[in-house]
Amino acid sequence: MHQLQQQGLCLGQTPRFSQVWKGPGNSDGEGTEEWSKYVKWCSLLTGDASNHFLRSALLGLLMGEPHRVANAVVYLWNYSLSLIKSGNVVALIPTYRELLVTVKKVSSSM
Repeated sequence: MHQLQQQGLCLGQTPRFSQVWKGPGNSDGEGTEEWSKYVKWCSLLTGDASNHFLRSALLGLLMGEPHRVANAVVYLWNYSLSLIKSGNVVALIPTYRELLVTVKKVSSSM
């Protein structure tokens, strides 16, 4: 998440060339291979961050520590809030579906 934030991005946000490039000729590099690699890298970071939150929720479930599951839910919610506010929730559905399954397992085991 820190790396995404250093790039000026939020979870799930696709970078815009004008957002990243601060020099003259704002659109010259947008179609380049380097730009494509950068966009892919940002996308991979987003996926990794979401997977780490899901993994921490699962570990909390396996360790019998519901507070860890709750922390994963809160962190994922906070980091994806910009997507939720903008209405881009389609990308979040699989992640939140999996998270909901974990939360249900925790609540049924208590």
